[in-house]
Amino acid sequence: MTDVATPGFLIIDARKDGLPDAPVYYRTFPAEQSPLGEISLSQAKTLAMTNSSLDVALDGMLTAGARAVVVLVCHAYSDGLLLPIASGGKTALAVKDNMALIDKVIKAQAEVAAITALPTTTSQRQQAVIDRWTKLLNDLQPGSVQGQFTTKEAQAFFDNWLDMVARNMEIRSRADLQKLTAKVLKVRALKLSRLELRACNIGKKSDTMDAVRKFFGADFLTAPTVSTFYMGLLPVSTMAVRVSPRRNRNIAGSGSVVRGGTIAASRTPGPVGSVQGIEVVANDGEPTLVLANIPSNVDIVSDQKLEAQTDHTTRGFFKRSFMYFVGPFMGVHISTFHMFALTIDETAAFEYRGFVSVFSTGDGVTPDWSKVREFVQGWILPAAAYHHGPFPVAGLWTPDVQDVPFVLPYETMYVGLIAQSP
Repeated sequence: MTDVATPGFLIIDARKDGLPDAPVYYRTFPAEQSPLGEISLSQAKTLAMTNSSLDVALDGMLTAGARAVVVLVCHAYSDGLLLPIASGGKTALAVKDNMALIDKVIKAQAEVAAITALPTTTSQRQQAVIDRWTKLLNDLQPGSVQGQFTTKEAQAFFDNWLDMVARNMEIRSRADLQKLTAKVLKVRALKLSRLELRACNIGKKSDTMDAVRKFFGADFLTAPTVSTFYMGLLPVSTMAVRVSPRRNRNIAGSGSVVRGGTIAASRTPGPVGSVQGIEVVANDGEPTLVLANIPSNVDIVSDQKLEAQTDHTTRGFFKRSFMYFVGPFMGVHISTFHMFALTIDETAAFEYRGFVSVFSTGDGVTPDWSKVREFVQGWILPAAAYHHGPFPVAGLWTPDVQDVPFVLPYETMYVGLIAQSP
């Protein structure tokens, strides 16, 4: 990764069926990591497509200009982009086979232009024109030419073929198909220096990578080898470590300071000193606590929000330890926990849900925003202007990797999971 980020132009499929959370993510964290060097982004150079299509994406690339770095965020799979060719399209997508068909149209149009420019002043020249038409039409639709035909009939056949292609690609008319192919040629003339796809799994197949790069005429193409996810603003929940005795016991009263933390006891009616639970809350960011005379039948758990995530895809950050005595003959017990936890669950194909929890500042209620900022600047974007409150999350989905079910943008693994062509 280079020390200085390269400015880029961002194009996002922001439809409801696309990645509607991606715009808020890049507004909050305007950068993208890449094996070719970090890219800086801005709202002034962002196109959030609501009528998303290959056609509209091409318009965005033309706005980006010659030799630009373009980041395209959309759904994909290993055979191409799950982006409609025309706005409103449902089944005709910008996959490798359809890109090849568009190339076929471009080449056929160039051949027709060359044929119609040929002289027809002699019978020999007229036959040469017919021969060129015959070859072209049989290339487009093998066996289509039988017997004699005129150049006018050949042109009509070609126009009908263009109409058929337009229908199959869910493009409204032959004229709109021709406008699309003209845009493709204009984008190729830009010679984009980099096209960075943030689209699921497309980096798995080198032939798809090569086909997509050549279709857009980019010098380099990058794309993830795994799935991607974008999460909208996630509220930050507070968590604490609770020591919950299963039977009441006379211990230190509420508010006793114990090596960097506070015992906050919730009392039940009865004699002074009888408690139903003890909450240990860190005050100074280093909550190594020693609690004396705690019985062995004690559980140290997080709050209910974190407990409910035991079957979820959770990663913990900022590991800390609690140490407490379980009695004069039972020794010392050490429990570890994480001061920050992030859960990302895949609820359906291309759909994710997230949870954020952070240790409290000491009152058991207020989130430790310093820890949240440390997480954001350590794992998402070091230069982030984030201070506090809900924040978006994006990354790569790696449920098959032990202990790392998802990878965040500023982790070393992130760029390692992005392939490039050539």
